[in-house]
Amino acid sequence: MQYSIRFTLLALLVLMLAATPASGARAAKVLVCPAEGELSPDAEGWIRYGFQNYLGDLLRLSGGNEICPVGEQEGYLRGWIARRSVSFQDMSLKAGRNGYDWILTAESDGDMMTLLAFEVTGATIHQLATFDPWGDSMDWQDEALENLDELIPGAGSAVYHAIATRAAFENLEQAIWQKNVAYMQHGDKSFPDQAAWKSAIKWIRSAILADPRHAPTRFHAGHIYHIVRFAWRGVKEFDQFFTLAPSATDFADEAGKYASKDWYFLGYRDWEKKDMVSAESSFARAVNLNPKNAQAWYWLGRVRMEKGDHDGSTKAFAHAAALQPNDDLARYFKEREMRSAKVGGAAWDAFERGILAYGQDRFEESRRHFKTAVSMNPGWFEARYWLARVCIVELEYSSEGRKIVDRMSAEEKSDSRVQYLIKVLKWK
Repeated sequence: MQYSIRFTLLALLVLMLAATPASGARAAKVLVCPAEGELSPDAEGWIRYGFQNYLGDLLRLSGGNEICPVGEQEGYLRGWIARRSVSFQDMSLKAGRNGYDWILTAESDGDMMTLLAFEVTGATIHQLATFDPWGDSMDWQDEALENLDELIPGAGSAVYHAIATRAAFENLEQAIWQKNVAYMQHGDKSFPDQAAWKSAIKWIRSAILADPRHAPTRFHAGHIYHIVRFAWRGVKEFDQFFTLAPSATDFADEAGKYASKDWYFLGYRDWEKKDMVSAESSFARAVNLNPKNAQAWYWLGRVRMEKGDHDGSTKAFAHAAALQPNDDLARYFKEREMRSAKVGGAAWDAFERGILAYGQDRFEESRRHFKTAVSMNPGWFEARYWLARVCIVELEYSSEGRKIVDRMSAEEKSDSRVQYLIKVLKWK
């Protein structure tokens, strides 16, 4: 229960920051710390995996204020724990040297909790709200947000991200705690059938049921499903997050990267099933959410190539090659698709099969493929040259080869390769 009170307090402080400052105002730089006696040296695990991860994630959802980084935050917390007491004036000196404008914290007399905003410049303490931490009402949020909005313009709009019920918050608290525990246990080998992850999924589902319109809950649901490779559930939750928090730019980037990886996975699965329509849609979603996802660009190009969209595939391969300039495969397909778009996809495919057969000494087969390429693009010099070559040099079809050479233009006949074929015809 003690942890629940602590999380409730800290969550409120987070939500008070979830807004963009008024136009022209500088974003506030804020330090969120616990009050005197709320943490002890025995709470190191909670500090690292509960306070930092949980608050760090939610604070970045605001997108409107600058929050202290995790490493620096831990330094403050360790200092406060070691001192076992808090002096706002003393701590503000260090916070001020690091450029912080505000410290948000609280104090408790055992029965009531008071939320405080300490203004570093001027060393002024502002009381935001006082409430019973054991009560069921969440009305004190409105009072705190309204008072904070007078201090930090725009902060009051955080009400749009405020959680609706105590039950929703407690379920979310447990879900995030279990997520951190599960990830510490399993890391990259996380799967949904593991006990810790089953617990995290159970709690996050309960949090969604309690408050389906709470954006942070949707983000954490998507993150949980992403880690355990429930890709389809993950992208659905991230879609809900984007809908509920369209202006949370800082966190949208992170959510976009997670969702992009999930859409990439779904696209690859669709490609394996030969469902090219769904595969293209999934890969397109992946690159829209994270334009730096080189693998998704590459596979978007592959799918478009297989569908015959050579212009679209060329553009996708170009993105992949630009993001990974040392990737020979992406560069090859980029160049291939540029040529394919120029001469026609079907003609290029037949020409490639002809080259492959020629290299394996299957000359009759290569001749058929080259003839197909020429029939589809009669003006394509490379296809006509290779058809003439296989007829004149490799097969006993000199007459057919001679007709091809005779029809070539004077400019084409000046090509050194054609000059070689003309010499071979004279010898024969």
